[in-house]
Amino acid sequence: MMKTCIYWGLCILLVASCQSKTDQPNNNTSQDTLTKKKEPQEAEQPEYVKAITQQKMKATLQDYCEKLNNESYEAAIRDNFAPKVGQYIGMRNVTAGQIAAEVNRFLSQKKQVSYQVALDKLKVNGYLATVPLSFSWEGYYAKVLLELSFDANYKIAFYKETKILDKAVVQFIQREFFGSYNDCEPHSKGCVHYKLSYPEIIKAPAYLRNSLPKKPTTYGSPGMGEIHNVTSPEAVVDTLHRWFSTSPIGNSWWIEDVTTLKETKRLVTIENTSSWFVGQAYAEHYVRIDHYDKRTGKKIDLEDLLINDSLEDFEQVAFQVAFGDKEDDEVSRDRFYLSGAFKILDDGIQLCYSHAIGLPKLYLPQGNELMVPYEKFKYIIRKDGLLKDKIRGKGFK
Repeated sequence: MMKTCIYWGLCILLVASCQSKTDQPNNNTSQDTLTKKKEPQEAEQPEYVKAITQQKMKATLQDYCEKLNNESYEAAIRDNFAPKVGQYIGMRNVTAGQIAAEVNRFLSQKKQVSYQVALDKLKVNGYLATVPLSFSWEGYYAKVLLELSFDANYKIAFYKETKILDKAVVQFIQREFFGSYNDCEPHSKGCVHYKLSYPEIIKAPAYLRNSLPKKPTTYGSPGMGEIHNVTSPEAVVDTLHRWFSTSPIGNSWWIEDVTTLKETKRLVTIENTSSWFVGQAYAEHYVRIDHYDKRTGKKIDLEDLLINDSLEDFEQVAFQVAFGDKEDDEVSRDRFYLSGAFKILDDGIQLCYSHAIGLPKLYLPQGNELMVPYEKFKYIIRKDGLLKDKIRGKGFK
């Protein structure tokens, strides 16, 4: 009897054990099932929605830069930023009004403020974006990568400089002097005045230092002999007045001598414009522009931007741009020449001509400057040179 009870007890335990195993979930199978399940993903935006988003972001950024460049500092923030901003450079959790006040305070103390955003390199992901921004003022230049977020109205709600892409290698202070005899009104009858502006170099690489402007030791105009050797700006005004008093030709006498320094990603550019009227037949104007490679200090001439032996081709293009309707005019062609002073702009090369006694006389329909669009000569642009992006129609930074 005892054996029978033990036998049936073991059978009951065995059946219960098997039933327990059958009812237990298969952990491996369940885990595989969970792994295969994916969280529902947000539907990707249609292409036309992406295009509209990018277009509106570009419009906001373009307006922001244009208003800064026009010295409308508060409007640049007010019109393009959300009412509440999570971050603006080092400012956190601020209002657009607070940002506008700080930007106006800071930039209103600067001269030649310039902001330029590389819209062709804008990368957008929903309401998030990154884009390179170049900005400069007298004595400073930098290029950074912006990290941005926009609100539903495409106003900037987050603005952070995440990476420095480039920065100035030259530091300087722009010095200025302006004086007129007895504080008379410039260009008024009987008035003489003298204007001087130049960059005083604070810091620069050794390979560039000898090419940069030096602090003047004499003053006046290089083309005026004696008056160029005056030892103070005030003495120039006195000398001009003395000369004008003995030979009062014209309405007023004046000298204006301005030197500027500008830095971009690839170049350091020094531009000097000097103009004067001291009784000659007409006011004279002299311009000199020198470009230097920012990394090496090498001087960049016009021919360095073009393929070998193509300077004459560029001259022919420039002549056609200037005298398209007189292309067969041999007199105009003989007088035409390329100026050594040129500006590298977004749309083309601008040739700048001096107009002074002793220099070749060239009368351009456009005045003293001639813009030669890149489209007209892109076939002779060096593919490995400073203008290589122009072959693909991109902007110069």
